[in-house]
Amino acid sequence: MKRIHVVIILSIFCCAASAQNKAVSVSSNNTEMQILNELQEIHKIQEDAKRKREEIRKQHSNQVERDSTKIPPHEYGVMLSIAENTADKPLTDGWNLFGWVTIFLAIVSIACAIITYIAQKKTEQHTENAPLNAQIGVLKDLPRHFYRNLVCTCALLLKFRDAANSNKNGTRRQYPSEANLYKLSTLPDEFILPIDISDDDVYKIMHEAKLLFKNYNTEIEVAAKHFTIKTLSDESLKNDYDNLLFKPFYLTFRMFALVDRLFYNKKVKEKEKWNNISYTIYAFVKEHLSKMDYMDLKKILENKDNEFDNELSILNKIRSDEAFINAVGYKQNSIERGVKRIIAYEFNGKDKIDFIDRYAKEKDENGKSGKTDTNKPEFDRAEINRDKFIKYFEELYRKEEPKTTKAIDCLMCLTGKQQSLVNIDWDENIKAYYFDFFEKDTWDVEELVFRILKIDTVLEMSKIGMIDCQ
Repeated sequence: MKRIHVVIILSIFCCAASAQNKAVSVSSNNTEMQILNELQEIHKIQEDAKRKREEIRKQHSNQVERDSTKIPPHEYGVMLSIAENTADKPLTDGWNLFGWVTIFLAIVSIACAIITYIAQKKTEQHTENAPLNAQIGVLKDLPRHFYRNLVCTCALLLKFRDAANSNKNGTRRQYPSEANLYKLSTLPDEFILPIDISDDDVYKIMHEAKLLFKNYNTEIEVAAKHFTIKTLSDESLKNDYDNLLFKPFYLTFRMFALVDRLFYNKKVKEKEKWNNISYTIYAFVKEHLSKMDYMDLKKILENKDNEFDNELSILNKIRSDEAFINAVGYKQNSIERGVKRIIAYEFNGKDKIDFIDRYAKEKDENGKSGKTDTNKPEFDRAEINRDKFIKYFEELYRKEEPKTTKAIDCLMCLTGKQQSLVNIDWDENIKAYYFDFFEKDTWDVEELVFRILKIDTVLEMSKIGMIDCQ
């Protein structure tokens, strides 16, 4: 096509030149004939070009109709090819392998995002909560805590109920400082921690434990207010006495169920588990020996310059268990009931009390007490094998207190396994009551509790502040 155009342009140019020459030489016949011939040739060329263009257009149209995708478009088929190739086909466009892979990856990404969000929320919650071992460790300390509460309670009740604190008309001169009582409070959130464990029974027991601690704290507050009223009689206060003396044992007993339930969790290793009854007795004795100052006991017994008249007088008054019970309580043997409650706890059958034999103490036909079958579900007495207890105590104490051996040394001296305590020439009464008891081969659990509790109570009395009644 470009060639034809060039020919036409050249022809026109030549024609113009010829016309110019003709104007110069009109008279030349040869020149006229030449111009006419050239014009005819130009017309013929134009007709041929037009015919060829028409043939090419028809040929191209036929090719596009046959297969517009196989034959490259020429000048006149460009727009038709673009229209067909860019037409919107929603049912087929983009649905190839790449498209399906993209959709699959999008779904996986959304699922991963959801899982990550849930895991992050759980991690935040777990970070706020205490680990299971922390909760078990806190519960393990409860027997020691409540034994110390019991010692403080007995000390303040001895001073409060002592005859020297009463006027002739029956009113009291002094009452224990409220601070001594409020220190006995056991905050639920300090002992029942938020933990991560999927066990409905555990959360139920934990909820009950919080309520028990709350009630115990309320009873302490009520008793503190009642003690300030000097005209209230022992009959009016006997429930306060009973709550303060019995609840430390009772709360210890109630925590046994929570400890055992936590032990069902697979995260707790077998070597970290313990028997509640065994450990409670161990904790009582450990607290007694760890805080025991035998030189202070010696000073009280010697009572030089009459410095410890009150403590020595009370110690002599409470030598018998019955006298001690009457001195701290009124018409209710709260301590004995508490000890029996702990002894009677029904533990897991696979557990074993390492150094204790439990039995039910009943009267025979002659009215004498004796041991009965240990198969009975209700136990109210228990005996400790001294040598087994010493082994148990030493192993556990070295594990818990690796930096000191004070309690072990005291226990060895008390039981006659080592040289007598600091070579003291003890008073015969205290020796018979306290030291001779530990040298026996077996110890009655209830008697053991009374022995150590009396000594600790007398030593604690000097720390109890008294306030004059208004």
